[in-house]
Amino acid sequence: KKKLLENTEGYLIHLNDIKQMIPYVDFFFKNKMRTHGRDYGMNNLEYLNAYYITDMLAYINKENILAVIFFNVNNNVAYFENFTYSENVAHYSPGYLIYIEFLLWCEQNEIQTVYLAGGQYEYKKKFNSIEIAAYKGEIYNKKFYGKINEIFSEMRVRRIAFYGAGKVGCEFC
Repeated sequence: KKKLLENTEGYLIHLNDIKQMIPYVDFFFKNKMRTHGRDYGMNNLEYLNAYYITDMLAYINKENILAVIFFNVNNNVAYFENFTYSENVAHYSPGYLIYIEFLLWCEQNEIQTVYLAGGQYEYKKKFNSIEIAAYKGEIYNKKFYGKINEIFSEMRVRRIAFYGAGKVGCEFC
């Protein structure tokens, strides 16, 4: 972290104003296309609203965004959305460093629960993380409830978390 910030004259910022996050979403889209070939097929505001982004952290300097992480905070729980970094500083591991900043930010803000969601990424297994089996999917009508309960029972799922409260989440509740 010290080398990244000293060598790039970078620093960490936190934003929780959607309008101020827009250039960071542009950076995110560009880098997700580069690293994962992912086109989100939406504009900046659509992305921020679709994924219920409330906060972000970024390493920046006077000219560039170095790394960014987006997340949602609700009732002292943080829901990690996604992160990316500039290939120009990849040798400093800025993605991992911004993830650590996110965890430190959560600790400083008395957030004790962080949901990381799917994927078998190594960084999600660090820092005494506890993996909880969860079902991921969409439920369209009542005839699926029995099957869903059967799946939950087989997976020994005891708790369910809804990420955001969009139309489907509200209808399900």
